[in-house]
Amino acid sequence: MRSVALLVLLGLCPPRAVAQDAPEREPAPLAAEDPAEEEAALRDAAGALALRRGDLAGARADFARAFELAPTAARGWALADVFGALGDAAAQARALRALLGIADDHPRAAEWRARLAVLDARAEAPVEAAPAGDPPPASSEPPPAEPSRDVLDEPWLWAIVAVVAIAGIAVALALTSGPGLEEPIAGDAGDVAYTLVAWP
Repeated sequence: MRSVALLVLLGLCPPRAVAQDAPEREPAPLAAEDPAEEEAALRDAAGALALRRGDLAGARADFARAFELAPTAARGWALADVFGALGDAAAQARALRALLGIADDHPRAAEWRARLAVLDARAEAPVEAAPAGDPPPASSEPPPAEPSRDVLDEPWLWAIVAVVAIAGIAVALALTSGPGLEEPIAGDAGDVAYTLVAWP
């Protein structure tokens, strides 16, 4: 437990050498001069929040609007990533092509081209015939997010609490009502308490 606390504390405190050598950052402007860039930044933040909540459709809409307003490499990759999470390979390929169209010299462009090649190869691969029978129902909605669970509702926690409580009661009973306790013996420096213990 101490080592975890120490690691957390060390993680929160930057080393002196890094803190002293870090260049000062200029503060970000409070308002963008371009209203399209300002709305794109807001849509970008909303998309990231929707993604964290598990709302892929909302994230897709926000990232698409942000990329439409002010296309950047980060916004294009976020949009392509959401299309991939939704399983829409054709839309992901379109987003990657648009991304390469604006940032062909980006350091991650090779990674984007490789991903695009995989998507194109999958699109060209022949589709195997589905087995006979009723096709599964198509759902355009993402699966519902699993609700967060409270640890106090977990049955294993209460099992551990019960075992610890029973063990504590057993130890307390053993210490207070042991068969070997005898009356104290008067000694030169005061009373001496002793316990008779049976050896196996």
